[in-house]
Amino acid sequence: MNYNINITAGINKRMHSELPKTILLVEDEVMLALTEQKILESFGYNVITASSGEKAVKIFFDADNDFDLVLMDINLGSGMDGTETARIILEKTDIPVVFLSGYTDQETIARTGEITAYGYIVKNTGTIVLNESIKMAFRLYAAKKQLENNARCPVYTAANSSESGGATIHQHKSTENPAGRISAFIPCRPRFAPGLADLEKTTGDKDEIIAAIGNNISGMLYRLVRFPDGRRKFIWVSNQVESYYGIKPSEACKNAFLIYGKVHPGDRERLQNEEEEANRTLSVFKTETRMLTSDGKIRWSRFISVPHARADGSTVWDGLETDITEYKQMQEKIQNILSEKEILLKEVHHRMKNNMLTLYSLLNLHMNRISHPEAKSALQEAGSRLQSMQVLYEKLFISDTFNEISFASYINSLLKEITAVFPGSEKIRLILKIRDFTAGSRLLFPLGIILNEIISNAFKYALTGKQGELTVSASKNNGRIKIVIKDNGPGMPEISMETPGFGLLLVKMLSAQINAVIGFCNRGGTEFSISIPQGRV
Repeated sequence: MNYNINITAGINKRMHSELPKTILLVEDEVMLALTEQKILESFGYNVITASSGEKAVKIFFDADNDFDLVLMDINLGSGMDGTETARIILEKTDIPVVFLSGYTDQETIARTGEITAYGYIVKNTGTIVLNESIKMAFRLYAAKKQLENNARCPVYTAANSSESGGATIHQHKSTENPAGRISAFIPCRPRFAPGLADLEKTTGDKDEIIAAIGNNISGMLYRLVRFPDGRRKFIWVSNQVESYYGIKPSEACKNAFLIYGKVHPGDRERLQNEEEEANRTLSVFKTETRMLTSDGKIRWSRFISVPHARADGSTVWDGLETDITEYKQMQEKIQNILSEKEILLKEVHHRMKNNMLTLYSLLNLHMNRISHPEAKSALQEAGSRLQSMQVLYEKLFISDTFNEISFASYINSLLKEITAVFPGSEKIRLILKIRDFTAGSRLLFPLGIILNEIISNAFKYALTGKQGELTVSASKNNGRIKIVIKDNGPGMPEISMETPGFGLLLVKMLSAQINAVIGFCNRGGTEFSISIPQGRV
């Protein structure tokens, strides 16, 4: 019995239709999402946004939505991150996912390694890079689906389908299929590998089909036989071989070296080893390699091929070669941009640190010229807050990541800056009980100001001009940060957080920003506790 199967030259109707493609944009920063949506819409895409991983999953599987690509941020706040969200989506459907992130560190990028992603775009690398990366993802996905179709339903013509188990192929056009999709009647039984002569013979009957496929695929399709002694012979090659190698398909079929001889000398051994492994295990062969053009220039190609064993020990390879020179050049450009960004980031940190020093010096100059106690105290407090940020910039400047630093190192430096401001601070015994951990700058900026306010208050009101102790303890357990600042002074009156002074108002506002819980008690002195939940660490 024969079954009528329509084999399209693309992945599905949407991939080949002229309807605008729809992108699901997953971004937790509302302003960034709005900007990125406008950029994508200017390129002709329909864009639907989701502000969290949970919302993205719900929107994606909504029956009314039909997406062509997912553009995914990695850091999505306290809920599911981008990699987990992508994994859930890909478990149930096959769709190209491209990560769009501001992170360039190895750890973050490595998190995407287990996801079948079609690109990693660094934010702010430019609208052209964004658009070209998305178009490249669509092309790679289309090539992947075509190769899967070829591997799943290999089609060849036989003179007598009932005797050979072959398939009768014809091309037709209809109102639903104006481009002339290829239709085939193929038997519902396992594929068999015909002899070499049959392969050559049936290939000769399919010139029109090969040309049609070649015109719809941005790559070179081929069928290759690899013999046990290592010799190779192309059974057929699409017309794209002329563009890639400057030869005709018939020439490639006569002499495989006209293609294999173009492999860059530096890649030949690796390519040979990878091909041997795929041939031995009959696994899908995927590789990227440099090829030499006729004028000696280098171009990059990606090969994807599926080997099948034959009874005589040889293997038949159905494959696709795609030119990825533009993609590689884009990668190199992005890498150069990242290097320039790193240099620029160092310069920005350096200038910010210098600007803060200048501001601090101006405050000190102004403070030394006035005599009013309240005004002098206000300027001193402003300078102290500025110092907490300056210390953080200094630590970020000398760190490797520009993002996370040691909390113990930061609190040590911050305490030195605070104690230097208060006369008689040398009489105060500082006790640090820190179980060190790292924290990001987005957390430490507000946390540093909170610590500065609490510790400065201790020096001003509890430990003025006398012997005393200030204990700072900090730890991180199960993702939660706990910090306690305790002095052995006379204690403070009951604090109202409803009508606080400016310093405590800052503490209240910044605590809300990082979801911290502030506790206060008088117990042998004044004790403040700060608890920061998992989502902000």
